[in-house]
Amino acid sequence: MNQHRVSIWYGVCLFLACAFLALMFLQHSALRGRLQYEVGYEDVITFIDGLKRYKALVDQPQTHLQFFYQYAVDPPHAPLHSLQAGLAFAIFGINDQAPYLSNVVLLFALLFAFAYAARGFRPWAVGVGLLYLAFSPLVYHTVTEFRPDYPSAIFTIWGVLLYLEFLRRGSWKYAAFSGVCYGLAMLAKPPVFLYVMAIGGAPFLLGLVQGWRARQITGVLSAIRDSWPFFIACALIAGPHFAIAGSNIYNYIILNQTGSHAHIWAFKNGLYERLLYPINGYSGWLTFGSMWRTALLLGFGSFILGLWLSYHKKEKHNWFLIVTILIIYSYSFLVINPHMNPYFGLTFQILLLFSGASLLSFLVNLKLRPVGSLIVRLLVGLLLFSVVLQAFPLPIRNPEITNGPSEFRKFTQTVNHDVLSIIVDSRGPVVGRYVLVSTYGVLTSHTLQWMSDKEELGYTFDAVPYEGLSFAKNLLTRNVGNESAAFAIVSEEGVFGIKEELPNALFSGDILEYLMKSNQYSVIGKVEDPNGLAYVIFQRLSLD
Repeated sequence: MNQHRVSIWYGVCLFLACAFLALMFLQHSALRGRLQYEVGYEDVITFIDGLKRYKALVDQPQTHLQFFYQYAVDPPHAPLHSLQAGLAFAIFGINDQAPYLSNVVLLFALLFAFAYAARGFRPWAVGVGLLYLAFSPLVYHTVTEFRPDYPSAIFTIWGVLLYLEFLRRGSWKYAAFSGVCYGLAMLAKPPVFLYVMAIGGAPFLLGLVQGWRARQITGVLSAIRDSWPFFIACALIAGPHFAIAGSNIYNYIILNQTGSHAHIWAFKNGLYERLLYPINGYSGWLTFGSMWRTALLLGFGSFILGLWLSYHKKEKHNWFLIVTILIIYSYSFLVINPHMNPYFGLTFQILLLFSGASLLSFLVNLKLRPVGSLIVRLLVGLLLFSVVLQAFPLPIRNPEITNGPSEFRKFTQTVNHDVLSIIVDSRGPVVGRYVLVSTYGVLTSHTLQWMSDKEELGYTFDAVPYEGLSFAKNLLTRNVGNESAAFAIVSEEGVFGIKEELPNALFSGDILEYLMKSNQYSVIGKVEDPNGLAYVIFQRLSLD
């Protein structure tokens, strides 16, 4: 009973520490990070969906029926993440900060996962490992980014830990809890379910190896049979969504992996850059920052320690060897993927940080002679001090804007609001119509949609980031109910903040020229960047 109370006390202390970290990071985000700007891609996609699901519960008659009907006909892209956003709006209000405040739960889940893995060490030794993690950019971005990749990776890690516990103890409850975690990981971001299942296969394969070593084929069959709670729990959690949205998920994966959008997301550098991308490339910078060498060194040290402990038949050697296997296994699946999204490698990166944190906890937990203990703890203290130095200053969002001329920063902070104000002031027809946005960048259809939904203005914004010029012209000339464009927002060539790599940036000038000559649209306003180039807002003259 006393041990139970101590565990609760430690859990409360850890959560309070997470809340302190989250508030500190969010304050920095408002000053130099994401929250200094109008919320944008990709966070805003979940904001919009979470708000829609929340309103389906609180604003519609027969709320539960409306909610389930909406879910069935329009399943969310990332259901668990949309749920997090909806709960955040219910608790903290409908504002830009609410979902980020809710990330304190993810931060706690991340750090508690390490505390659970390292629970065999003395509490203060676990605290050393937690300090190492706390000063990593991973922890900062877990709070200041609102992307489904983070809960997906964190639940995957929990699935791994609990399945390993199932292999150690043999209790079906751990297998079931592991299945729940893997199911939640898939619900956090369904399009990456293949990667989640691949990572989940590592501890399962380990169980098969154990079964083979014990009784060969009979042992393998027993290992599969004994995992029934894992499979059932995973199917019960993720199965219903995949049954409803399976075709959407399949089409999304095909479109971006092998379809017409695949070339946009393909990794365009060579093999060397591909291998290093999740370590010291942009993906690695998001998780390791300047401490990537430290992370690699400690990860390698963890592996060597595992070999040494195994050779001398010491306890705890299994964890250090298994985590190394998991690191290599997850890294291999990552680098063979031709598409290198910066967040795909989170599971691998978390495991690498966990291995280093485990090594530090092990070192300070050693019972040595006084001189030996002093030397080891001084070395660990110096290493932690170097990690702290590398952690600050905290990451800056869009440094070319944040640290650039103030007029560009101010423009980025207000451009979406200014464009929306022009449309609202026009008092044009919007019900059943949409607003076409020609390009992506600091001004996006998603940000405008979020601002409209938040204020209940009733606008629908659409964009054509991947389509050709003829497709865009067709959208502008349609005159069939809600397929008619009431407004168009078109960027002049060279305007500040356009994502030049997206196809629509190539023909925005052609759309502008087309609308200028059209007798169906007229200019109702412009929002100029500091260089005098503008986003031009057109209104359709007739919507008969």
